[in-house]
This record gives sequence, structure tokens and C-alpha cells, in this order.
Amino acid sequence: MYPHLTGLGINEPGQIERYSLRQEAHKDVLKIYFKKQKGELFAKSVKFKYPRQVKNVLVSGAMPNTVRLPRSTVTSP
Repeated sequence: MYPHLTGLGINEPGQIERYSLRQEAHKDVLKIYFKKQKGELFAKSVKFKYPRQVKNVLVSGAMPNTVRLPRSTVTSP
């Protein structure tokens, strides 16, 4: 039902309580928190780190000396 979560090794998506997405240096960090089980002091969580993608933006048209500049990326949860 959730192939991306299954690919990450999360077999019971219904146990997800919340998640956070943040940036660390040149990486995006996804942290998934699961519901606390009976008798546990802290909820279980897993963390995934992905490299930031750098995209190029064409500055001038069909000029022979075309320059490409990196475009900043914006992430939202």
C-alpha cells in the first residue's frame, strides 16, 4: 500500500506517530517517530539521510559562452 515506506523498511505505516524533515550541511534528514509501545520509556525512531540535489539553471539563451548557476533548493515537510 505504501511502496516507498516499505522500501525504507517500514512495514507498519500505521505505527508512525510523526516525522521531521531538516537540513544538516549538504543533506536532508528525515526522522520518523513511531508510537510508543507499552512499557517503553522513549518512542522508537529511525533516521534517513539523503544528499542535497544541486540543480543548474540556464542563465542566457543560445549564446556560445552560456553560464550555468546552481539553483538553491527549498524543502517543505
